[in-house]
Amino acid sequence: MASLSSDNTNTSFNSPSEKRPAQAINYRQVLVQWLRGHNIAGDTDDLLLKHKNKEAKMFLMLAKKHKRPNALNEVFTQRMEDIDIKDYQSLTETYLSVFFPSDIQQVGVLLKKYKGNEKELFSKLSDNFHACN
Repeated sequence: MASLSSDNTNTSFNSPSEKRPAQAINYRQVLVQWLRGHNIAGDTDDLLLKHKNKEAKMFLMLAKKHKRPNALNEVFTQRMEDIDIKDYQSLTETYLSVFFPSDIQQVGVLLKKYKGNEKELFSKLSDNFHACN
C-alpha cells in the first residue's frame, strides 16, 4: 500500500525512541482506491497537485464533502497492528503521522493535557479527522 518513491508521500517518524521513518503513505494509491471504492469522479493528479504537502487535509475534506469515512483509516488500522493499545505515546504519534502529520510535534502536549483521559483524546481526534477511533 505504501511506497517510498512516490512524490506524494509522508515519512513521519513512528516515535522519538525509534528514530526511524514510518513507511511512507502512497497518497496517490489511497486516493485512487478511495474514489473508485465510493464511485466518486475526481482528477487524482489535480487533487494531489492542489493539496501537495497537505494530503491528509485533502482526505479530511473529501470525507466531509462526500459523507464517507476518511480514506486514511485503512493506513492507520494497518499501522496499529504492531502497537500495544495501552502505549498512548506510540498510538498518538501514529495517529497524528497518518491524519495530521504537520502536528506530530504536538504529541507530548496532547498526552500531558489528556493524561488519564486518553480515550477522550482519541474520541476528539477521530471526530476532528473523520477517522477511526
